[in-house]
Amino acid sequence: MLRNRFGSNTVVFHQSRFTFAVKRDRMRAGIKRRHVVASKTTKSRRNPTKSASRAVATANKLSDIKPYWGGDRILSTQGDYIVQCTANFKAVETTGSKSAAAITAGHCGPTGTKWQQAYLSGNTIYSTGDYGTDAKRHFSTAGDQELLTGSSWDYSAWTTYNPGGNSGNVIEYYARSVAKGAHICSDGSYTNYTCGGTVTAVKACANIDEDGTLHNVCGLDTATATHRLVQSGDSGGPVWDQASPAGYAINAGIISAGSDDGKTLLFEDIITAAKDLQFTEPKQA
Repeated sequence: MLRNRFGSNTVVFHQSRFTFAVKRDRMRAGIKRRHVVASKTTKSRRNPTKSASRAVATANKLSDIKPYWGGDRILSTQGDYIVQCTANFKAVETTGSKSAAAITAGHCGPTGTKWQQAYLSGNTIYSTGDYGTDAKRHFSTAGDQELLTGSSWDYSAWTTYNPGGNSGNVIEYYARSVAKGAHICSDGSYTNYTCGGTVTAVKACANIDEDGTLHNVCGLDTATATHRLVQSGDSGGPVWDQASPAGYAINAGIISAGSDDGKTLLFEDIITAAKDLQFTEPKQA
């Protein structure tokens, strides 16, 4: 059945242990919320300098302003937990109102989840504003993807995190699946921008742990490296082809899960996600 949906070459992992790259912290007494207000409302794709309160001299993936970029930290409260994931690139719905949207991982939260561009530090949540609401979602054997609507985004993603200094970015070029043997870069909001991963399998199925519950997730590509590619909090972030033109990113996928040491990355194929959630990513060059 799985190979009927994802193709005859689908790989099924049986032995490896993978964990979703979401970060969940139990809600505790004394949690405070603080709004970060940017004092400048312009942000160049090539020069993201801007200042904000709480000594944030320039924009970064923890404290961004609209239009938001891929690689931003996003946060929601879900029951007794504070959940942190990472945003992917901007997209445009191909049905209905054909609105702008943003992408993240399906396991990050159920349909209707409201996300902030925010992060948790100690007992304080620092937020710059609404990142969007989960409007469409596929999770488990249907893949690991969701689409957020209701905010403002740009076709850029952070490549460096340097609070108080200049932070670089790439502009999304277009979306394309990667083949086995390709090299990728990933951009989670915890691990940050890192390259050098080699794709070892495409359209794979894997059992992924979520607090002791195993989910069989399909349509995933796998990349490995000798260094960390992923950790908790990176879920939803962009993965792009390392062979992208300078200054641009060919979007290849959505961060989903990883091995305990972070050297194996599982990511949702972006073309599968686009078909399932009915969105497109126009060429930006």
